[in-house]
Amino acid sequence: MASGSNGPDGRRAERAKIVESAYRLLAVDGASASVTDILAQAGLGTRAFYRLFDSKDELLLTMFRSDGDRALGDMEADAARAPNGRIALHGWLGALLHVAGDPTRRPRVAVLLSDEVMRAQGYTAERKHYDERQERGLRALLDRGRQDGSLPRADPDNDTQWVRALMDRGFEQAIALPEGADVAPLVASLLNFVDRALC
Repeated sequence: MASGSNGPDGRRAERAKIVESAYRLLAVDGASASVTDILAQAGLGTRAFYRLFDSKDELLLTMFRSDGDRALGDMEADAARAPNGRIALHGWLGALLHVAGDPTRRPRVAVLLSDEVMRAQGYTAERKHYDERQERGLRALLDRGRQDGSLPRADPDNDTQWVRALMDRGFEQAIALPEGADVAPLVASLLNFVDRALC
């Protein structure tokens, strides 16, 4: 089994250090960070960086993809365990807004929405992949709710875009809340509207 920084475990550890260092440096509002800054924070050299990433843009896109895939994977797994489409949709929307309001996750969200990340070459394609996966998930939940009777007024072909727009607006409002503010009233308001529209 390979060991040290050249083995799989060593590379994973170095990758984690670089990613966490990038998050720390970029978490300051409007901050930018060079590869040199990130490596100094991580206590690693350029060889380690370029063994793992081709460029700073690739690092930023890896951060976006990794956190996005993790969040959507958790939401999809929770939805699959829900007893019906309505409860699954409630969980999906609530989870997303709670991410924005969670003080431990909020700084990472702010980094992923920063100009620094959005300027990365390839960001548009990564964002498109995330948005399409999000919309497929929402459409599946609406279709499930229509079929099991828990969302009887749902029209997945037309309603997915509107639920997505509501979710995005709710997310923006959750991000804009003061740090430490309770996101629960915002979640309840969104879910109440969705229920009145689809049930």
